[in-house]
Amino acid sequence: MKKYLLILVGALMLVSCGTTKYVPTQNASTKYKVGDVYNQNGLKGIVVAVDASGQHGTIMSLESSNAKWCANKDLKFETSAFYEDDGQKNMEVISKYVENNSVSWSDFPLFSWAKSLGDGWYIPAKEEALAIWKNINGGSNTYNKRTCIAFDKSQRAYGGSPLVDTRFYLGNKQPYWWFTSTEADGGNALVVQFGNDLKSQLIVGFHATFKAFPVYKNPGIMSLYRSRAVHKF
Repeated sequence: MKKYLLILVGALMLVSCGTTKYVPTQNASTKYKVGDVYNQNGLKGIVVAVDASGQHGTIMSLESSNAKWCANKDLKFETSAFYEDDGQKNMEVISKYVENNSVSWSDFPLFSWAKSLGDGWYIPAKEEALAIWKNINGGSNTYNKRTCIAFDKSQRAYGGSPLVDTRFYLGNKQPYWWFTSTEADGGNALVVQFGNDLKSQLIVGFHATFKAFPVYKNPGIMSLYRSRAVHKF
């Protein structure tokens, strides 16, 4: 009898050690708030924006990607993906560019990754990404470490990739940089992170304000980038 009890206890311990919470399928009448997990009709993510009804808004993918905006260094061009408030329109611009030029989706790995998640997923534009981080930080544009870490812990419990990086910032737990879908001049794309001065990034990042600034589309240091896709619901 003891042998079977030990086996049962061991099995329960293995189950309890799992890091991903079970998410029941929800229905159309479910109301959401920022930070809730969404799971309807095969669409799953973390809610990062809602309207007044609580039934419509935006979810963020649990998966992240460190894919480059553009992987082909010979393509030093402007695609006209300049929309700052609508990443879906930027996705359409890239799609048309692929269709009308001698390039492929593999030349745009980040967009290709979003496309692989299924219909409706896209990389947020500049203003969308800034609004998401504001919501994650409890309505503030300034990084709130405690709020952000709590949100990160919650979404990771549902299988989400980490939102914050502790490797380079002496325990400050600053969020990863996000590529947006918005293109900038000079072969650059807009990235959301703290102000691009060294002090705000390396010393007082947890007091800094989220901003968008341009970086080269295919930078060499990709370990800092963990971009997310979003989907309307």
